[in-house]
Amino acid sequence: VVSPSVDQEIKKDMKVMITSPKSYHIKDGNKILIAEANGYTVADVLENLNIKLNKLDRVSLPLDEIAKEGMEIQIDRVVVENIENKIEIPFETENRENAEMLEGQKNVIVNGEVGQKVESLKNTYVNGVLETTEVLKSEITKNPVKEVVEVGTKKAVATPNGKNAKRVIVMQATAYDPTAGSKTAMGTRARVGAVAVDPRVIPLGSKLYIESMDGFASYGYATAEDTGGAIKGNRIDLFYNSNAEANRFGRRNVKVYVLD
Repeated sequence: VVSPSVDQEIKKDMKVMITSPKSYHIKDGNKILIAEANGYTVADVLENLNIKLNKLDRVSLPLDEIAKEGMEIQIDRVVVENIENKIEIPFETENRENAEMLEGQKNVIVNGEVGQKVESLKNTYVNGVLETTEVLKSEITKNPVKEVVEVGTKKAVATPNGKNAKRVIVMQATAYDPTAGSKTAMGTRARVGAVAVDPRVIPLGSKLYIESMDGFASYGYATAEDTGGAIKGNRIDLFYNSNAEANRFGRRNVKVYVLD
């Protein structure tokens, strides 16, 4: 009942409104409330039930609508959150073909670096559930650095035993035996499998496979460990255990497969 206060005099033209509590079905966010309340409008009912509204909250009915018995009122609670989101920008990779490198070989010339982008976002939640995301600002704070990679295109040559070779050189071969000395230029023991080369053509330490071209038994696997005054250019000297074996080999052309 709405009535004047005890200190207020009832005047002739004063309107006196008498209301009685009514039942309302109210969904406040994720809570459901069935209650009785006085009030002429929807706003009055909510105030009577001490339900306060925030600025962004949404009410399913106009607040000035006349309240009716059994009315359903839905309040959606709205929360806005402003956040800053850092996002990695992946780098691109540029492949450059190198005909001097074997297929499958790669060499990174420039290391790639990821960039970074900063986004200012506005997230709107309704009853605790994300409804929308708005990008307010997007700024690249670090540009990515492109990675540059050399990629080999050179076809590997297979040796008779199935090993892949970087290159194949036809060389004039001679033979030497223990009388030439017990140590190689690399300081290793002179032995079968240690051969002398011109380091400008085949670097010392290179793994080789030496194949006969005229039916003579192939020398097989070897390592470039020695040098010689007469071994210049496309020449190679093969070690044999005896002077007789070295003489039997003599001088002949061979295919030298450079394995590494």
